Amino acid sequence: MPKYLRQVNFNCTPKLYEEYEEYFSKIIKYLSNIYEFYVCPILNNESVSKIILLITDEMEENIKVEPECGWVMGMFVRFDKSIFDNLNNEEKLEYIQNLCFKGIEFVIESKNWADIKIIKEKHNLLLSKQLLFADYFKKKKSSKNRKLKAQFYFEYNYQSNGAYISVADKEKEFKILFAPTAYHFFCGGIKTFIWINNEEIKVIYHNNRDYWIINVVSGKVDFYYPRIEKGDAHSFYDLALIYLGESFALTFKDKEKAIYYLKKSAELNNKRAIRKLKEITDAN
Repeated sequence: MPKYLRQVNFNCTPKLYEEYEEYFSKIIKYLSNIYEFYVCPILNNESVSKIILLITDEMEENIKVEPECGWVMGMFVRFDKSIFDNLNNEEKLEYIQNLCFKGIEFVIESKNWADIKIIKEKHNLLLSKQLLFADYFKKKKSSKNRKLKAQFYFEYNYQSNGAYISVADKEKEFKILFAPTAYHFFCGGIKTFIWINNEEIKVIYHNNRDYWIINVVSGKVDFYYPRIEKGDAHSFYDLALIYLGESFALTFKDKEKAIYYLKKSAELNNKRAIRKLKEITDAN
């Protein structure tokens, strides 16, 4: 049985999305993952691991909860256009978030999953961020000489999205971007880092194989994918997809490196690499 609610998917009907895409796109893309990060771990239950909440203007009730199916619970929350259309932009985003939170609060209170006061406090915290989610993650770790402290930091919103190492001494703090999306933190992809020496940090991916080396003096970031050391076609191809931005977003797009590894894979007669190279060539 699940120990806690692991996933919450906030969504809306296609009709509402089309009409109010400017607002729903910001909510749907970021709020679900942020909710899982801040709130889900404190929701204790033994039957539901995922809630799918759909915002709709096609029902009379304010909230409707469907019977549980397996470990999944579906629910609907009523959207009132007459109220929404008279709000300013900031109020509209807050209105949609409140619909999501009121729906979840209804379930939590009726199921007695947690102290509703604590949940409301978490909801107020998220509302105060106005969908501009940025925060520190995990504990600080000191360099070998104790002069620097480092900590994970993320930005995950409609203005910026990235995974950082924040480094500070007694006088200043600076942040180094090492991966193009903060989602790695929310899904458990990135869990820890170590100081190699007084200048370099190693960030370890969850598979305990792939990693980043970050030089906190120069700001240089190198991504390492040890599978390619085997020299097989599939490893070269998989790394090429990462550099194309088509797989995992572990590092930033680099077309030149992607083509390099596609060619190495193609030389070993990987048909997918050959096709991908042709696609890139034809596109140019």
